[in-house]
Amino acid sequence: MEEIELTALSLEHTIRLSQLVSPSADGTAVYEEGAGNPLYTIELAHAANRSQKLTASTLPDLIEDRIARLPGPAGDVARWAAVLGTKLSLARLRELVSQESDALMKALDILDRHGLLRLSAQAHDGPAIYGFTHGVVRRAVYDSLSEPRRRLMHWRVAQMLQKEPHTPASVAEIAHHAALAGETATAARASAAAGRHCLRRVGVPDHRPVRMRHLQQPRVDDVAPS
Repeated sequence: MEEIELTALSLEHTIRLSQLVSPSADGTAVYEEGAGNPLYTIELAHAANRSQKLTASTLPDLIEDRIARLPGPAGDVARWAAVLGTKLSLARLRELVSQESDALMKALDILDRHGLLRLSAQAHDGPAIYGFTHGVVRRAVYDSLSEPRRRLMHWRVAQMLQKEPHTPASVAEIAHHAALAGETATAARASAAAGRHCLRRVGVPDHRPVRMRHLQQPRVDDVAPS
């Protein structure tokens, strides 16, 4: 069996495919919603045929429905991937999911076949990087999580990142996930660490106070370590 990767369709080709699936579908609206993804184009055209119109929630609803019909392990991987971000390393995903390596790879294969998540980079001796095929896919999966579950997952990611060697990028990620988890003290300390990294890079003494505009605390110095 030969695998052929489908590239994004142009507006003209999206309109033609939409009309083949559903003559009444608005091909331009389908293109704007699905960004020329062939699989989404077909599903959106079918949806338009059923409802006679597309709404802003049509594609996210279709994606949520597809995720709900996946085997449990694949859906779990998709949800952890959505919390990690648009791009994510296989090593981090392996740390988070409660699956053996074979089961994890099988789940990733299923997500790939469904056009949701696929390998985007594999450097020589470097980590495998996966990415969502479309930004709306990640948003739909992420938005399907309840707020309490989302916070717990972000906190788990922050705890995992704290065990990794600290770099400016990694401490910024810790701050990001800790803030979304509602752990503002941890987020503040990580943000302060990221600020010190930046100050050292530009040669500014790191005794200067760093103001945290995106957190509730007015100053990092006011936050005591837990």
